[in-house]
Amino acid sequence: PKVTHIETPFFEGEILIGSNEVCGNGFIPRQQSKGLSFGGGQGGINIWDVTDPLKPKNLKSRFLPFQVHNTFTWQQGQNAYTLVVDDENLRDVHIVDVTKPQSPKEIAVTGAPDWPDANDNIGVGEIFLHDGWVQQDPTDGHFYAYLSYWDLGLVVLDVTDPKNPMFVSDSDYPDPDPASGEKPDGNSH
Repeated sequence: PKVTHIETPFFEGEILIGSNEVCGNGFIPRQQSKGLSFGGGQGGINIWDVTDPLKPKNLKSRFLPFQVHNTFTWQQGQNAYTLVVDDENLRDVHIVDVTKPQSPKEIAVTGAPDWPDANDNIGVGEIFLHDGWVQQDPTDGHFYAYLSYWDLGLVVLDVTDPKNPMFVSDSDYPDPDPASGEKPDGNSH
């Protein structure tokens, strides 16, 4: 979970967005699930107002119907957004508008099937998004999401229009790997 200060027309203060990911009994990694969803537990994200950390207030529970590994929240103008890492689907990047955190709205979903140019160097194993973060580039003012994948490398999206994330680039790995002489595995985590 991460705490982020946001200032929107609907909320000013500190929000904590926690990910719900079942680990242990009932957890079936995607590469072993053969299309089945994770077993047991509730997925999604929980949103808390922690402006007064001694009196946290739950704003929303179990928003989104899948297991969530990680989140990253950022402010963009008068709006706030959360990038959500989906453990269950190949379109594993979700953007949620949390401008009004008690009423979040999913506004975009994308992933490797939408980025044919990123699929030119898939490594050994399965594509699996582990972490993501967003930052504004001071030179062009655009907001970029950096997505750290296992077996797809680092993928960069332009999320300046959060409803329409656009593929920008990805990392490339020399084949064969100069250190091992084997096929590169493409991990950027």
